[in-house]
Amino acid sequence: MNEIKELTFHTKQYNVLYVEDDEKSRVELKALLELFFKKVFIANNGEDALETYSSNLDDIDIVFTDIYMPVFSGFELIKEIRFINPLEYIIVITAHQDINTYKQSFELGINDILIKPIITTKMIDILHKAVDHIKYLKNIERTSQTDTIQIANSNKNIFIDRLTNLDNKNKLDIYLHSSNSYHLILVNIDNFDMINYRYGYTIGDEVIIKVSEILNNVNNVNSKLFRVISDEFVFLFSQITENELKTFIISIIKTIENTKIGTTIDDFKLSCTVGVGYGRGDDILRKAHIAIKEARQIGKNKYGFYSSNSLLKIRREDNLKWLRKIKKVLKNDAIIPYYQPIINNKTGKIETYEALARILEINRVSKPYYYLENAKLFQLLPDITKVMISKIFKSINTKNLTIAINITQEDLADDSFITFVLNSSSKYGIKPSKIIFEIVESIYITEDTNILKNISLLNNFGFKIAIDNFGTNHTNIQKLHDLTIDYIKIDGYYIESLLQNEKIELLVESMLQCAKSMNAKVIAESVSSEEIYEKVKSMGIEYSQGYFTGKPSESILS
Repeated sequence: MNEIKELTFHTKQYNVLYVEDDEKSRVELKALLELFFKKVFIANNGEDALETYSSNLDDIDIVFTDIYMPVFSGFELIKEIRFINPLEYIIVITAHQDINTYKQSFELGINDILIKPIITTKMIDILHKAVDHIKYLKNIERTSQTDTIQIANSNKNIFIDRLTNLDNKNKLDIYLHSSNSYHLILVNIDNFDMINYRYGYTIGDEVIIKVSEILNNVNNVNSKLFRVISDEFVFLFSQITENELKTFIISIIKTIENTKIGTTIDDFKLSCTVGVGYGRGDDILRKAHIAIKEARQIGKNKYGFYSSNSLLKIRREDNLKWLRKIKKVLKNDAIIPYYQPIINNKTGKIETYEALARILEINRVSKPYYYLENAKLFQLLPDITKVMISKIFKSINTKNLTIAINITQEDLADDSFITFVLNSSSKYGIKPSKIIFEIVESIYITEDTNILKNISLLNNFGFKIAIDNFGTNHTNIQKLHDLTIDYIKIDGYYIESLLQNEKIELLVESMLQCAKSMNAKVIAESVSSEEIYEKVKSMGIEYSQGYFTGKPSESILS
């Protein structure tokens, strides 16, 4: 009780922005945050949050945000806030405990993460760290470099990492904001999130303590060691030759690789990736992060030096260009459905259409491959899917047609997706039995129970399910049998190779047997010639789709 009272004494000086699209969660956590903070700004989605943040820059000290929100996700919000204020303290609140959520969040530079339902002790621990950080930043704003060092000496807790007793990010910033230039070595433990995920934070903390001891033992007398955040450590050198630097980095990598980390529950073998930046200010740490990301493209147990010609830097600039293009496409309503017929091989008649996204550009209609790949990066795929569903439902509401629509793992992870589909089908009078949702095969190997639950819900509401690109992944067949699958679409690679490769034909035969065991009908993709069309018919495949049977078109037969 005294600890909470003391913490509240400090937190009541600060204001927070809380972003959450789920009303029940928003009301519950808002009440808790109001116990700790002076003022709680509330936003229902990412766009409102960015506007609120931009309008209250001087008043907001901490941001709490959900991640998976429609239109403008928490990932996008974090990027925008980091652009406005690189030092903002950001805490992610999420019910998703999958590795991708952890990885993307920390790669965007969040300070901490809270898992729903909120555990009070974890919340208190995070608030302690947040308050220490904010107090430090406010001291920095008010003082000169000399005064700051004096603060460091008199308020040591602000500058000491609670877990490892090493100097923390606050102390590192003192050096980085001085007039001196430094070589900064950033050490990041590979796949550390997996330890937290599988074993819990307590074991993760034990591992971090052991790693800090290892790094302390290899620490050169001319360097300073800091724990920055989570599994990141920094060595800072004021003077060192290039050869000495490489030798030191290799000793770090080899020592971590060759040391068994013992904890109360298990022993761990770790590896790390190292990035090096040079200069002054926060920019050195950013450079080291870029160097690490490039080193990881080579492989683990590697290190990299930042270069102004960094491929990652060029790629980031390209990503931002695509982000602007995708948002413009959404804003201008430039996504349109094209329809490709699917033929019943017995009757030779069109029985179904697959809806394919196309982009309206100046003087042309283009395939969306690059848009979709980049939309995935920026968590905008669900927005594109919803635009497609709305336009498809609107265009077919007076026609007795069956339409296949592609949906993604990101769509199925979106808590609002099922509700959107049901509301849209009701609005346009679309019978669920007339809609086939095509899902890529790899979704079935996911461990995300929410995704599998949403597939079952679509099935239960009467929508049909098809597995797209079947044969491209090593799916657990048992998982397929656990759900009702109406169609299996055999990947075009196998269909196009049928006439040239007997082994491929045997593989396709086995896929047909698998489909029969699930009472699913089979669609052959990429049927591009009469010879292939006759072949798939002779094998007993029920449906054909491809340029031979019909090209995608904006028009659709009634």
